Amino acid sequence: NGSISFLPHNVYTSFPFLTEMLSLLGMILCDDWYEGAHAGKLIISAFAPLTTLAVFVAARRWFGELSAWCAALIHISTPWTYRISIIAYAEGGLTFYLFATLLAVQLTLESIRISDANLDGDSAGPSTPPCSSWLLLCGLLAGSGMACKYPGVLQVVIPMGVALLWLTVDPKREGAAKRVLRTGLLYSAGVLIAVGPWLLKNLCETGNPVYPLLQSSFHGVDWTP
Repeated sequence: NGSISFLPHNVYTSFPFLTEMLSLLGMILCDDWYEGAHAGKLIISAFAPLTTLAVFVAARRWFGELSAWCAALIHISTPWTYRISIIAYAEGGLTFYLFATLLAVQLTLESIRISDANLDGDSAGPSTPPCSSWLLLCGLLAGSGMACKYPGVLQVVIPMGVALLWLTVDPKREGAAKRVLRTGLLYSAGVLIAVGPWLLKNLCETGNPVYPLLQSSFHGVDWTP
């Protein structure tokens, strides 16, 4: 179509497609849709080894060298990992951002535990708040998962957000409510930075930020509930 625009005959063009933007970038740089598609598919296939690397790093950090090699081998040799890589499906990117978000959440919790362990032992006092940059990073990665595919909101954004709120806030310490608010706002900001442009695009084109979903709530154009 020559541009990113609303196509009423093809609902898929209204989905968020972060990974497909890599193919589009290849088409632009190559000035040819066919060669650019090959370049884009090659880049998208790189999500599989990137996820394997993340799995290896996480397993080695918390479970040891042997577990890391086993986990990496299991992931990279799974037939579906190979399959979605060669046909350039969005699941490769979604899987990467899901695990990268999980890794970032784990590192956030680890930094809090280390900081709290260095306090003077007053369990009733305020604990160290999560680093703003870590919370923002968690949101950016989770939002990128949703930007790959709508199911990312259920598979990444919501569960990781709940985990952060649940695990970073100790209700027995001072300022728990303030901590919840701060964590939620920073995480949400990261999510919106990553997926917000796609939602805004749909809102402007159809009146529904998650078109064609939730039609009964947003009453966007074209589709009925």
